[in-house]
Formats: sequence, C-alpha cells, structure tokens
Amino acid sequence: MLRTIKIQGDTWLQRDFELSPDNATIPLFTRHPIPSKTGGQFGAMLPDTVVLHYTGGATAEGAIAHWKLPATKASAHFVVDVDGSVTQCVPLNRIAWHAGESQWRSWTGEMRYRLNHYSIGIELVNPGALTCIRAASPDTHFLTWWGKRWPNEEACLAKGDWWATYPVAQLTALYALVDILGRVMPDAAGAKIREIVGHDQIAPGRKSDPGGAFPWNEMRKHFPTEQDNLEASEKPVQGTGASPASTGPRWLQAALCALSRLLAWLRRGRRAQESRQDAQTEAPGRGIGIWNRKTPRIGSQELRKDPDG
Repeated sequence: MLRTIKIQGDTWLQRDFELSPDNATIPLFTRHPIPSKTGGQFGAMLPDTVVLHYTGGATAEGAIAHWKLPATKASAHFVVDVDGSVTQCVPLNRIAWHAGESQWRSWTGEMRYRLNHYSIGIELVNPGALTCIRAASPDTHFLTWWGKRWPNEEACLAKGDWWATYPVAQLTALYALVDILGRVMPDAAGAKIREIVGHDQIAPGRKSDPGGAFPWNEMRKHFPTEQDNLEASEKPVQGTGASPASTGPRWLQAALCALSRLLAWLRRGRRAQESRQDAQTEAPGRGIGIWNRKTPRIGSQELRKDPDG
C-alpha cells in the first residue's frame, strides 16, 4: 500500500508497510527526484487524467538517466519496469514534461491542449514497435529499433504492426498504481483521476505509445473512467516459437512483415533526424531510446512554451 507524504511542500508516494506488508503487486517502490524537469504546480482540482506511455528503451534506469541529461526536456511522474518495480520522479502536485503538443476532449466536454497541465504521466518500460525479419520462415524473428533480438513469444500483431508485449508483473503493478492514484489524489491535491488515455490518443500521428500491444480492455476493467473515451484496441495476435502465429495466408504474413520493416525504417530515419544530439545516450543501458519522440531544440519557441514528453 502506498500513501502520500509531503517533502518540502511537494506530494510524493511512500510505502506503508503496516497497511500492506506483502506488497505483492508492486514489489519495489522508490523515489528518484528530477527537480529541474518540472513545469510548476498544477491548477486547482488538477490533475484529473493519466497519460500512458512506453519508454521506447530497455530499462527504467536508462529512461531516468536520459531525463537527467541537461539537453533532455522530458520527464514523467512514474516509471513502471518490466518486473513491476515503480519509480516516482516528479511529485504529484507538479507538472511533468511527458505529453508535449497534444489535445483531448476531456470528461468535462472541454477541448484541452497541452495535456501536461492536466495529467499524471506514467511510462512503461517497453521498446515499442518491432521489426519482423524473414517472415513466414523457420527463422522468423523480431528486432527492437536498436537491433536487439526480441523473443517471438513476446511479440504481437496489432493495428497492422508488430509490438513488444507487456509482462504480467508490469501490468499488475500499473493497475495497482492507477488504483492507488485514484484513491490518494483527493487527499493529495483536491483532484480526482477521472480518465486514462494513451499518448497516441492525445497526439495522434505524432506518437504511437503505449502501442498496439497495450491491453486497454483490461485497463478499463481495473479502472473504469467516468467518461469512457478509450477506443477498444484490436485483440493482439501473439507470436509463437520460431514463426508468427497464423494470421492468414503466407503471402499475407510476408506482406505484413515487409510493411513492418518499411515502417521501422521510416521511424529510424525520423528518430535520427529529430534526435541526433541524443544519439549516444539512447542506447540500451545508457539512456532511453525514444525513436519516435520529438526533442525540442534548446531555446526554441516550443521549448519555452512547454517541453515535450
């Protein structure tokens, strides 16, 4: 069980061992403050939304290390690792830089812009889209954007692309964290979490996280929102063993994998163009790999307005 505490006027979560000594759903909770990567205090009765992301990298440590770089204008309130460990980086009462240019018609009916000012950002450690290699052959396999071979059984086909799936332990911790936020936010800031959205929903065409593998239907079961604006994702098709699960004729599987390779090539080109200054820090183990995340240039008008996530 996690409860809120105040540290120098800011609101953080802290584990309460007396209420939940086993801590089965969140095996490890830590705080790793990044004080220079916040946008001030939330307004009255805010935040009321949770925005979900994937890191596009290999580890939670890599994501946090990337955020701490002086040139990186991004941050999030929480990072959930693949083993279910949760790290809080930004206080609940402060704005994090995770949504960037975005818009969303909220549960109130109003059109909101730049969702940083309304939302808690949660990053899930996940590489995102995968590249399918040698489709419909005994040696069919998948690669992350940085070239790591990904287990076939942890790949799924959804929305016309291949994605890395989310481990059960990670999703269990996410559901627990969102449930905790739903209960503690009224005490923390006078606000209430009322809806959960993906980064791809508030910045369509610009972002793709949390990706086609994220189980939105399960998320809604654990945290039904007052106004369910989430679209049901198509059911992912799991990869199996040495070749993808049967999704149709071999020619169709081959065509889908060829399309996956083309999309991955285009993403890599876009990422190289937008994030050249961070290329050395985005490798796994050294920093977060944000292959489709735009990093505003220092001193740009966008950066002065509200750094991107």
